[in-house]
Amino acid sequence: MEKLNDALVKMRLRRITKENILYFYYPMKGATCYVAFAGHVMHPAILSSWPLLPRSIPASNVALLHANVGLALYLYGSRHLRHQHICKRLTFSLFGSLVFNMGSVLLFAILRQATPECATFRAIVGMTTATGLLFVGKSYVDLLDRQAVLHDNE
Repeated sequence: MEKLNDALVKMRLRRITKENILYFYYPMKGATCYVAFAGHVMHPAILSSWPLLPRSIPASNVALLHANVGLALYLYGSRHLRHQHICKRLTFSLFGSLVFNMGSVLLFAILRQATPECATFRAIVGMTTATGLLFVGKSYVDLLDRQAVLHDNE
């Protein structure tokens, strides 16, 4: 395990700990699923099936579930919520995740109708938009976290 952790540190990633798995690595998986889901909404063939997933379970639902859980864990582990009671932390994390992801589904559906009938173009627009939304969202949470640290130091 130490060799793995050393390799991760060399790649500027975090060590394998319970905290890092829950609040860093799983949210990264969620972000990847979010981008894949965006591509799927814009061009449904993208997530038509995953090799390890039974055909009875839609891959798009699994991707959206991971996107929601990943963002909720990211928010739950953020500094600006650390001093809140666990119920508030959980509520705010779930609310933020659901509003972000479900609002995105609506945006992607609108974008799909507004873009030309080119599957590749639509997929690129969806995945680029999703990446941009993740960047803006992360920037916002980082700002809240910095403000929380400043407030704690006062």
